[in-house]
Amino acid sequence: MPAGTPKVAIFGGVLTPGGCQTFNSSGIFSVPTGITRVNITGKGATGGPGNSGAGGPAGTGGGGGGGGGTSSGMFGPPSTAGNASGGGTRGFTPNSGTKAPGNAGNAGNPGSAGSPGNPGNTGTSSTGLGYNFSGGTGGTGGSAGNSGSGGSGGSGGAQSSFKSGAAGGAAGGPGSGNGASASMSNCGTFGGAFSAAGGGGAGYPGNPGSVGVSGGNPCNCPVVPRYGYGGNTNSGPSCAGNGGWGGFSYVCNSNTNRLWANPGNAGNGNLPGGGGGGAAGNYMLTGCYCSAGGGGGGGGGGLSGNSGNAGNPGNSASPVTYNCVSVTSGGTYPICVSSNGQVNILWNPQ
Repeated sequence: MPAGTPKVAIFGGVLTPGGCQTFNSSGIFSVPTGITRVNITGKGATGGPGNSGAGGPAGTGGGGGGGGGTSSGMFGPPSTAGNASGGGTRGFTPNSGTKAPGNAGNAGNPGSAGSPGNPGNTGTSSTGLGYNFSGGTGGTGGSAGNSGSGGSGGSGGAQSSFKSGAAGGAAGGPGSGNGASASMSNCGTFGGAFSAAGGGGAGYPGNPGSVGVSGGNPCNCPVVPRYGYGGNTNSGPSCAGNGGWGGFSYVCNSNTNRLWANPGNAGNGNLPGGGGGGAAGNYMLTGCYCSAGGGGGGGGGGLSGNSGNAGNPGNSASPVTYNCVSVTSGGTYPICVSSNGQVNILWNPQ
């Protein structure tokens, strides 16, 4: 036998050369004639990206400030303004002549943190020759956004000095109305008479509440004088707090048709409360001069939290190999390749 004679020459066989075929998309694998064993390597699609985290909810609204107190006796009950986070009150002792400014409304509470995003989906599998090639795992979800801060409370209306009207309270931020100042009219020999100021309307970001209205001239007897209107919200949910009306005093009749100061509307949920109306001291026929307090400022709406962070990208699939897979010579086999997956078939000479 000559040196170097191949075995196929001795036994009369025909050697089929080795080769390979790569599938980057789905197709048909046609087995070469004479090939009955192959190796197959494949991988599925890359996993999907994680979802973004949820933004933090807004904080609750701040309380409205209380209306200012007076320095004269026989005035109305305390003017309060509240919401879910508490509101300011006007402190004084009835009939004692004690005066006090309205208390500031409490700040709203911060919102809860947002929730993290869900992980992405696992990549779809590729298949071929009866084997399954898994996709990559999904990306982790994004982290949650920080919670929003609560709105600040409105400041209380100023206390009145004897025979004077007092300034209104400042609005809480963001987006609230200021309390109005009390007005005084000189009624000649009858002394001073007052229309107390209304509290400011509550607001929230981008939608300020309106400013409370100061009362008009209380001296035109026997016409009942105007009192301070509370500030209404300019737009947005109707449940945002309106400011309370202020009281009044006047010289025609000290004991009838008096109006006491009113509290502002309470807030609801994330919305702030309105400021309380200012108090007005009652004019006494014995010569007690009157005074009136300023309206409280409306509470501010809570601020929105930060947006959640984006999710992370998905992970690439890891290739898996199966060796010595039996196939039918000359046969055909469907190969299913997922997006950005791959299947590679390799055979040795046989």
